[in-house]
Amino acid sequence: MDGRLKGLLSEPLTRTAAAALDPSEDAWVVGGALRDLALGRPGPLVDLDLAVRGSAAGYAKRLARRAKGTHVVLDAGQDIHRVVLKAGGVTAQVDAAGVQGGSIAADLARRDFTVDAMALPLSAPGPLLDPFLGLADAAAGILRAVSEKAFSDDPLRALRAFRIGAQCRLEPEAKTLLWAKRHRALLASCAAERVRAEVMGVLFVPDSAAWLRRMDGAGVLTQVLPELEASRRCALVYYGKGGVLRHALDTVERLDFLAASLERVWPAHAAGVRAALAGAPGGAAGHPALLRLGGLLHDVSKPETAKRQG
Repeated sequence: MDGRLKGLLSEPLTRTAAAALDPSEDAWVVGGALRDLALGRPGPLVDLDLAVRGSAAGYAKRLARRAKGTHVVLDAGQDIHRVVLKAGGVTAQVDAAGVQGGSIAADLARRDFTVDAMALPLSAPGPLLDPFLGLADAAAGILRAVSEKAFSDDPLRALRAFRIGAQCRLEPEAKTLLWAKRHRALLASCAAERVRAEVMGVLFVPDSAAWLRRMDGAGVLTQVLPELEASRRCALVYYGKGGVLRHALDTVERLDFLAASLERVWPAHAAGVRAALAGAPGGAAGHPALLRLGGLLHDVSKPETAKRQG
């Protein structure tokens, strides 16, 4: 892991971010870059999250000037800023946020999952901070919430648990699932575009049906798509327990299978279908996620339109 940490600090984006620090500032790499490193997920570093002790606004403005980038204020009240820039010849972004709670230890305690609650000093050489054993959880393939309070602090985390689990191949542990279920009603307070991004992230993974079933088990699926709840009690005689909702989830499962088996199922058309699925309308989720969303919702009106005969 030490070698990978050194590699992260030598990345063009990390060096650019470090060069903009003022001597009076302390900063730590946090979030997805460290999570991906812990999980051994390769790829160029184009997205860097920093926790800054000092003024994140001042740092972001300075970075934008030095790197000839664009500074965007994401949340002035919370001191959260983004800089879009070029690093290593590619477009990248640095998100800088003021340290919460007065210290980096307190900041990490307020984060969502243990694999996201790690920090690596950027302003000076130092060891990886891992107070909640995120490295161990990453190695074990476990997604563990830092605390139950994480879900009341940001209710979207009840949904994010499944998206991160699906994308990172991490299994949410029992307490995390319990807390997500307990706080799922708070998802109604989240902005629709944030909910959409998390749902589409789940629908994009190759085994999305399995993750939709996990969401349903925690009551999260029908919390964000309440139209599906009535279908659970519809057409039980045809589909058994779970009714039309079970059928919809089975449909997504078949789409998962088809997407993974095109060469075997439709060898003459596999290349064309795969090329069509590679499109990305409406954001990065693209056609595969939209196809699965169609499968999930294709019978959504059946409870309202079904008629009993005989």
